[in-house]
Amino acid sequence: MDATMSAVNDFLKKYGMFPGDIDPEAICADFESEMDRGLSSYQSGGSLMMLPTFIKIEDTIPVAEPVIVIDAGGTNLRTALVHFDRDLNCAIEEFRNHPMPGANGAISKEAFFETLYEYLEPLLDRSDRIGFCFSYPTAIMPNRDGKVLAMSKEIRVDGLIGEPVNQNVHDAIRAHRPSARKSIIQINDTAATLLGGKAAYPGRFFESYIGLILGTGTNTCYIENCANVKKLGEVEMTPEQTAAYGPGNSMLINVESGNFNKAPRSAFDISLDEKTKDPGRYMFEKAMSGGYQGLLLTEVLHKAAADGLFSAEACARFAAIEGLEARDIDTFLFFPYGDNVLAAAVGANAFAANANIGGAAA
Repeated sequence: MDATMSAVNDFLKKYGMFPGDIDPEAICADFESEMDRGLSSYQSGGSLMMLPTFIKIEDTIPVAEPVIVIDAGGTNLRTALVHFDRDLNCAIEEFRNHPMPGANGAISKEAFFETLYEYLEPLLDRSDRIGFCFSYPTAIMPNRDGKVLAMSKEIRVDGLIGEPVNQNVHDAIRAHRPSARKSIIQINDTAATLLGGKAAYPGRFFESYIGLILGTGTNTCYIENCANVKKLGEVEMTPEQTAAYGPGNSMLINVESGNFNKAPRSAFDISLDEKTKDPGRYMFEKAMSGGYQGLLLTEVLHKAAADGLFSAEACARFAAIEGLEARDIDTFLFFPYGDNVLAAAVGANAFAANANIGGAAA
Protein backbone atom coordinates (compact mmCIF):
# COMPACT_ATOMS: atom_id res chain seq x y z
CA MET A 1 0.00 0.00 0.00
CA ASP A 2 2.85 2.40 0.79
CA ALA A 3 4.31 1.86 -2.66
CA THR A 4 0.91 2.49 -4.25
CA MET A 5 0.34 5.71 -2.31
CA SER A 6 3.87 6.84 -3.13
CA ALA A 7 3.25 6.28 -6.84
CA VAL A 8 -0.04 8.22 -6.70
CA ASN A 9 1.54 11.09 -4.76
CA ASP A 10 4.44 11.25 -7.20
CA PHE A 11 1.94 11.43 -10.07
CA LEU A 12 -0.01 14.27 -8.40
CA LYS A 13 3.18 16.19 -7.60
CA LYS A 14 4.45 15.79 -11.16
CA TYR A 15 1.36 17.50 -12.56
CA GLY A 16 0.87 20.09 -9.81
CA MET A 17 -2.12 18.47 -8.15
CA PHE A 18 -0.73 17.33 -4.79
CA PRO A 19 -2.82 18.80 -1.91
CA GLY A 20 0.17 19.09 0.39
CA ASP A 21 1.80 21.61 -1.94
CA ILE A 22 -1.08 24.09 -1.58
CA ASP A 23 -0.68 26.95 0.93
CA PRO A 24 -4.21 28.18 1.86
CA GLU A 25 -2.89 31.13 3.89
CA ALA A 26 -0.81 32.40 0.99
CA ILE A 27 -3.80 32.09 -1.34
CA CYS A 28 -5.98 34.07 1.10
CA ALA A 29 -3.32 36.78 1.34
CA ASP A 30 -3.17 37.01 -2.46
CA PHE A 31 -6.97 37.21 -2.57
CA GLU A 32 -7.05 40.12 -0.10
CA SER A 33 -4.33 41.91 -2.06
CA GLU A 34 -6.32 41.54 -5.27
CA MET A 35 -9.43 42.88 -3.48
CA ASP A 36 -7.58 46.03 -2.41
CA ARG A 37 -6.19 46.44 -5.89
CA GLY A 38 -9.62 46.11 -7.47
CA LEU A 39 -11.16 48.69 -5.12
CA SER A 40 -8.52 51.25 -6.06
CA SER A 41 -9.46 51.83 -9.70
CA TYR A 42 -11.48 50.50 -12.63
CA GLN A 43 -8.14 50.40 -14.47
CA SER A 44 -6.23 48.53 -11.76
CA GLY A 45 -5.53 45.53 -13.97
CA GLY A 46 -6.15 43.13 -11.08
CA SER A 47 -7.99 39.86 -11.42
CA LEU A 48 -10.79 40.88 -9.02
CA MET A 49 -13.02 43.56 -10.56
CA MET A 50 -14.59 44.61 -7.21
CA LEU A 51 -17.62 46.12 -8.95
CA PRO A 52 -19.76 48.66 -7.06
CA THR A 53 -23.47 47.76 -7.16
CA PHE A 54 -24.86 51.10 -5.91
CA ILE A 55 -27.17 49.03 -3.70
CA LYS A 56 -27.34 49.61 0.03
CA ILE A 57 -28.12 46.93 2.56
CA GLU A 58 -30.33 49.46 4.35
CA ASP A 59 -32.73 49.79 1.40
CA THR A 60 -36.24 48.82 2.48
CA ILE A 61 -38.29 45.94 1.08
CA PRO A 62 -41.42 47.16 -0.79
CA VAL A 63 -44.57 45.65 0.70
CA ALA A 64 -47.47 44.36 -1.42
CA GLU A 65 -45.90 45.72 -4.62
CA PRO A 66 -45.51 43.12 -7.39
CA VAL A 67 -42.21 43.15 -9.28
CA ILE A 68 -41.36 41.30 -12.47
CA VAL A 69 -38.13 39.40 -11.92
CA ILE A 70 -35.64 37.90 -14.37
CA ASP A 71 -32.86 35.52 -13.39
CA ALA A 72 -30.36 34.96 -16.21
CA GLY A 73 -28.05 32.08 -15.27
CA GLY A 74 -25.63 29.79 -17.04
CA THR A 75 -28.18 27.27 -18.36
CA ASN A 76 -31.63 28.66 -17.67
CA LEU A 77 -33.38 32.01 -17.66
CA ARG A 78 -36.22 32.25 -15.17
CA THR A 79 -39.08 34.76 -15.00
CA ALA A 80 -41.67 35.31 -12.29
CA LEU A 81 -43.83 37.84 -10.48
CA VAL A 82 -42.74 38.44 -6.88
CA HIS A 83 -44.10 40.43 -3.95
CA PHE A 84 -43.68 40.60 -0.18
CA ASP A 85 -46.70 40.60 2.09
CA ARG A 86 -47.00 42.76 5.22
CA ASP A 87 -45.21 40.09 7.26
CA LEU A 88 -42.37 40.24 4.71
CA ASN A 89 -43.08 36.74 3.45
CA CYS A 90 -42.09 36.33 -0.19
CA ALA A 91 -44.76 35.17 -2.66
CA ILE A 92 -43.77 33.93 -6.14
CA GLU A 93 -46.28 33.68 -8.97
CA GLU A 94 -46.16 32.86 -12.69
CA PHE A 95 -42.79 31.17 -12.39
CA ARG A 96 -41.37 30.04 -15.73
CA ASN A 97 -38.08 28.33 -16.60
CA HIS A 98 -36.69 29.09 -20.08
CA PRO A 99 -33.52 28.14 -21.99
CA MET A 100 -30.76 30.74 -21.59
CA PRO A 101 -30.31 32.54 -24.93
CA GLY A 102 -26.83 31.90 -26.28
CA ALA A 103 -26.31 28.67 -24.34
CA ASN A 104 -26.55 26.47 -27.43
CA GLY A 105 -24.50 28.49 -29.88
CA ALA A 106 -23.75 32.12 -30.64
CA ILE A 107 -26.66 34.50 -31.25
CA SER A 108 -26.82 38.22 -31.99
CA LYS A 109 -27.43 40.91 -29.39
CA GLU A 110 -30.74 41.69 -31.11
CA ALA A 111 -31.88 38.07 -30.92
CA PHE A 112 -30.87 37.94 -27.24
CA PHE A 113 -33.06 40.88 -26.21
CA GLU A 114 -35.92 39.88 -28.50
CA THR A 115 -35.96 36.49 -26.76
CA LEU A 116 -36.00 38.27 -23.40
CA TYR A 117 -39.05 40.24 -24.52
CA GLU A 118 -40.83 37.03 -25.51
CA TYR A 119 -40.14 35.58 -22.07
CA LEU A 120 -41.36 38.77 -20.34
CA GLU A 121 -44.41 39.46 -22.47
CA PRO A 122 -46.94 37.45 -20.37
CA LEU A 123 -45.95 39.47 -17.26
CA LEU A 124 -45.65 42.99 -18.61
CA ASP A 125 -49.21 44.02 -17.69
CA ARG A 126 -48.72 42.95 -14.07
CA SER A 127 -46.09 45.50 -13.00
CA ASP A 128 -44.07 48.50 -14.17
CA ARG A 129 -41.07 47.42 -12.10
CA ILE A 130 -38.51 44.86 -13.26
CA GLY A 131 -35.65 43.40 -11.23
CA PHE A 132 -33.03 41.80 -13.48
CA CYS A 133 -30.56 39.38 -11.92
CA PHE A 134 -27.87 39.23 -14.61
CA SER A 135 -25.23 36.71 -13.57
CA TYR A 136 -22.35 38.00 -15.66
CA PRO A 137 -19.58 40.58 -15.13
CA THR A 138 -21.26 43.95 -15.47
CA ALA A 139 -20.19 47.47 -14.55
CA ILE A 140 -23.20 48.81 -12.66
CA MET A 141 -23.81 52.54 -13.02
CA PRO A 142 -25.35 54.86 -10.42
CA ASN A 143 -28.71 54.59 -12.25
CA ARG A 144 -28.44 50.81 -11.64
CA ASP A 145 -28.20 49.89 -15.28
CA GLY A 146 -25.09 47.92 -16.15
CA LYS A 147 -22.69 47.60 -19.08
CA VAL A 148 -21.58 44.05 -19.87
CA LEU A 149 -17.85 43.49 -19.32
CA ALA A 150 -17.64 39.83 -20.30
CA MET A 151 -19.76 36.74 -20.82
CA SER A 152 -18.81 33.60 -18.92
CA LYS A 153 -20.35 30.13 -18.46
CA GLU A 154 -19.87 29.49 -22.21
CA ILE A 155 -22.79 31.83 -23.11
CA ARG A 156 -22.22 33.41 -26.53
CA VAL A 157 -23.96 36.64 -27.56
CA ASP A 158 -22.31 38.64 -30.33
CA GLY A 159 -22.20 42.40 -29.76
CA LEU A 160 -23.26 42.32 -26.11
CA ILE A 161 -19.98 43.48 -24.54
CA GLY A 162 -20.18 47.14 -23.51
CA GLU A 163 -23.95 47.29 -23.93
CA PRO A 164 -26.27 48.69 -21.18
CA VAL A 165 -28.50 45.75 -20.36
CA ASN A 166 -31.50 47.55 -18.87
CA GLN A 167 -31.68 50.06 -21.72
CA ASN A 168 -31.65 47.24 -24.26
CA VAL A 169 -34.41 45.41 -22.39
CA HIS A 170 -36.48 48.60 -22.28
CA ASP A 171 -35.89 49.22 -26.00
CA ALA A 172 -36.97 45.65 -26.83
CA ILE A 173 -40.19 46.13 -24.83
CA ARG A 174 -40.97 49.49 -26.44
CA ALA A 175 -40.40 48.05 -29.91
CA HIS A 176 -43.56 46.03 -29.27
CA ARG A 177 -45.27 48.36 -26.77
CA PRO A 178 -44.34 51.95 -27.70
CA SER A 179 -46.04 53.49 -24.67
CA ALA A 180 -44.47 51.14 -22.13
CA ARG A 181 -42.43 52.69 -19.32
CA LYS A 182 -40.65 50.25 -17.05
CA SER A 183 -38.33 50.89 -14.14
CA ILE A 184 -35.55 48.31 -14.41
CA ILE A 185 -32.89 47.64 -11.78
CA GLN A 186 -30.01 45.29 -12.52
CA ILE A 187 -28.32 43.16 -9.92
CA ASN A 188 -25.79 40.36 -9.95
CA ASP A 189 -26.76 36.89 -8.71
CA THR A 190 -24.29 37.17 -5.84
CA ALA A 191 -25.76 40.46 -4.62
CA ALA A 192 -29.23 38.94 -5.01
CA THR A 193 -28.14 36.03 -2.83
CA LEU A 194 -26.89 38.39 -0.13
CA LEU A 195 -30.11 40.40 -0.17
CA GLY A 196 -32.15 37.19 -0.22
CA GLY A 197 -30.41 36.09 2.96
CA LYS A 198 -31.27 39.40 4.60
CA ALA A 199 -34.90 39.20 3.45
CA ALA A 200 -35.21 35.64 4.76
CA TYR A 201 -34.61 36.84 8.35
CA PRO A 202 -36.07 40.37 8.54
CA GLY A 203 -36.39 40.29 12.32
CA ARG A 204 -32.83 39.18 13.11
CA PHE A 205 -29.64 41.19 13.43
CA PHE A 206 -26.32 40.03 11.99
CA GLU A 207 -22.96 41.76 12.07
CA SER A 208 -22.76 41.57 8.29
CA TYR A 209 -23.83 39.56 5.25
CA ILE A 210 -21.99 37.71 2.48
CA GLY A 211 -23.40 36.37 -0.77
CA LEU A 212 -21.71 33.27 -2.19
CA ILE A 213 -22.38 31.46 -5.44
CA LEU A 214 -20.94 27.96 -5.77
CA GLY A 215 -22.14 25.53 -8.42
CA THR A 216 -22.14 26.34 -12.13
CA GLY A 217 -19.38 28.76 -11.18
CA THR A 218 -18.42 30.89 -8.20
CA ASN A 219 -18.66 34.51 -7.09
CA THR A 220 -18.79 36.51 -3.87
CA CYS A 221 -20.50 39.69 -2.68
CA TYR A 222 -20.05 41.59 0.56
CA ILE A 223 -20.73 44.99 2.18
CA GLU A 224 -17.94 47.57 1.91
CA ASN A 225 -17.48 51.04 3.40
CA CYS A 226 -17.72 53.50 0.52
CA ALA A 227 -14.63 55.30 1.85
CA ASN A 228 -12.60 52.22 0.84
CA VAL A 229 -14.00 52.14 -2.69
CA LYS A 230 -11.50 54.56 -4.21
CA LYS A 231 -12.70 53.82 -7.74
CA LEU A 232 -15.95 55.70 -7.04
CA GLY A 233 -13.94 58.86 -7.76
CA GLU A 234 -13.86 57.74 -11.41
CA VAL A 235 -17.67 57.51 -11.68
CA GLU A 236 -19.77 60.42 -12.94
CA MET A 237 -22.50 60.98 -10.36
CA THR A 238 -25.06 63.61 -9.50
CA PRO A 239 -24.56 65.58 -6.25
CA GLU A 240 -27.30 63.46 -4.66
CA GLN A 241 -25.57 60.23 -5.70
CA THR A 242 -22.21 61.51 -4.52
CA ALA A 243 -23.70 62.21 -1.09
CA ALA A 244 -25.47 58.84 -0.98
CA TYR A 245 -22.26 56.91 -1.71
CA GLY A 246 -19.74 59.10 0.10
CA PRO A 247 -17.71 58.30 3.25
CA GLY A 248 -19.86 57.04 6.09
CA ASN A 249 -22.07 55.09 3.70
CA SER A 250 -21.73 51.51 2.52
CA MET A 251 -22.75 49.49 -0.51
CA LEU A 252 -22.65 45.94 -1.82
CA ILE A 253 -19.53 45.04 -3.80
CA ASN A 254 -19.59 42.33 -6.46
CA VAL A 255 -16.11 40.78 -6.13
CA GLU A 256 -16.24 38.77 -9.38
CA SER A 257 -14.15 36.23 -7.51
CA GLY A 258 -14.47 33.68 -10.30
CA ASN A 259 -11.77 35.61 -12.16
CA PHE A 260 -9.20 35.26 -9.34
CA ASN A 261 -5.96 34.19 -11.03
CA LYS A 262 -3.59 33.60 -8.12
CA ALA A 263 -4.87 30.15 -7.14
CA PRO A 264 -2.52 27.26 -8.01
CA ARG A 265 -3.46 25.26 -11.10
CA SER A 266 -2.47 21.78 -12.16
CA ALA A 267 -1.31 20.83 -15.64
CA PHE A 268 -4.80 19.41 -16.16
CA ASP A 269 -6.46 22.70 -15.24
CA ILE A 270 -4.23 24.54 -17.70
CA SER A 271 -4.96 22.03 -20.44
CA LEU A 272 -8.73 22.31 -19.94
CA ASP A 273 -8.63 26.11 -19.79
CA GLU A 274 -6.89 26.25 -23.17
CA LYS A 275 -9.87 24.40 -24.71
CA THR A 276 -12.50 26.89 -23.49
CA LYS A 277 -13.78 29.89 -25.48
CA ASP A 278 -12.02 32.34 -23.15
CA PRO A 279 -8.67 30.83 -22.07
CA GLY A 280 -6.93 32.73 -19.30
CA ARG A 281 -10.17 34.21 -17.94
CA TYR A 282 -12.39 33.07 -15.09
CA MET A 283 -10.06 30.18 -14.27
CA PHE A 284 -11.22 30.09 -10.64
CA GLU A 285 -14.86 29.86 -11.74
CA LYS A 286 -14.15 27.20 -14.35
CA ALA A 287 -12.37 25.07 -11.75
CA MET A 288 -15.48 25.08 -9.53
CA SER A 289 -18.16 24.58 -12.14
CA GLY A 290 -20.14 21.36 -12.21
CA GLY A 291 -19.40 20.80 -15.88
CA TYR A 292 -15.66 21.09 -15.23
CA GLN A 293 -15.34 18.26 -12.73
CA GLY A 294 -16.05 15.41 -15.10
CA LEU A 295 -13.77 16.88 -17.77
CA LEU A 296 -10.97 17.31 -15.26
CA LEU A 297 -11.19 13.72 -14.03
CA THR A 298 -11.22 12.50 -17.62
CA GLU A 299 -7.95 14.36 -18.25
CA VAL A 300 -6.43 12.97 -15.06
CA LEU A 301 -7.39 9.37 -15.84
CA HIS A 302 -6.14 9.59 -19.42
CA LYS A 303 -2.77 10.89 -18.24
CA ALA A 304 -2.61 8.28 -15.47
CA ALA A 305 -3.26 5.59 -18.06
CA ALA A 306 -0.61 7.02 -20.40
CA ASP A 307 1.88 7.05 -17.52
CA GLY A 308 1.08 3.43 -16.60
CA LEU A 309 0.00 4.34 -13.09
CA PHE A 310 -2.37 1.36 -12.82
CA SER A 311 -2.43 -2.20 -14.11
CA ALA A 312 -2.37 -2.67 -17.87
CA GLU A 313 -6.03 -3.74 -17.86
CA ALA A 314 -7.15 -0.74 -15.81
CA CYS A 315 -5.06 1.67 -17.90
CA ALA A 316 -6.74 0.39 -21.06
CA ARG A 317 -10.19 0.89 -19.55
CA PHE A 318 -9.36 4.42 -18.35
CA ALA A 319 -7.89 5.37 -21.73
CA ALA A 320 -11.15 4.27 -23.40
CA ILE A 321 -13.31 6.67 -21.36
CA GLU A 322 -14.46 9.40 -23.76
CA GLY A 323 -15.80 11.98 -21.33
CA LEU A 324 -17.11 11.91 -17.79
CA GLU A 325 -19.75 14.17 -16.26
CA ALA A 326 -20.03 15.28 -12.64
CA ARG A 327 -22.93 12.89 -12.13
CA ASP A 328 -20.66 9.96 -13.11
CA ILE A 329 -18.38 10.86 -10.22
CA ASP A 330 -21.34 11.28 -7.88
CA THR A 331 -22.81 7.91 -8.88
CA PHE A 332 -19.50 6.13 -8.38
CA LEU A 333 -19.01 7.64 -4.92
CA PHE A 334 -22.49 6.48 -3.90
CA PHE A 335 -22.21 3.08 -5.58
CA PRO A 336 -18.51 2.17 -5.99
CA TYR A 337 -19.52 -1.42 -6.77
CA GLY A 338 -22.54 -0.49 -8.87
CA ASP A 339 -23.36 -0.49 -12.54
CA ASN A 340 -21.67 2.73 -13.62
CA VAL A 341 -18.86 3.79 -15.93
CA LEU A 342 -16.21 4.37 -13.25
CA ALA A 343 -16.98 1.16 -11.39
CA ALA A 344 -16.58 -0.68 -14.68
CA ALA A 345 -13.29 1.09 -15.40
CA VAL A 346 -11.72 0.06 -12.10
CA GLY A 347 -13.23 -3.43 -12.30
CA ALA A 348 -15.21 -2.88 -9.10
CA ASN A 349 -18.52 -4.17 -10.43
CA ALA A 350 -16.92 -7.44 -11.52
CA PHE A 351 -15.32 -7.75 -8.10
CA ALA A 352 -18.66 -7.06 -6.43
CA ALA A 353 -20.42 -9.67 -8.52
CA ASN A 354 -17.83 -12.30 -7.62
CA ALA A 355 -17.98 -11.32 -3.96
CA ASN A 356 -21.81 -11.07 -3.97
CA ILE A 357 -21.74 -7.46 -2.71
CA GLY A 358 -25.20 -5.92 -2.59
CA GLY A 359 -24.04 -2.63 -4.12
CA ALA A 360 -23.71 -4.33 -7.49
CA ALA A 361 -27.46 -4.75 -7.70
CA ALA A 362 -27.91 -1.02 -7.15
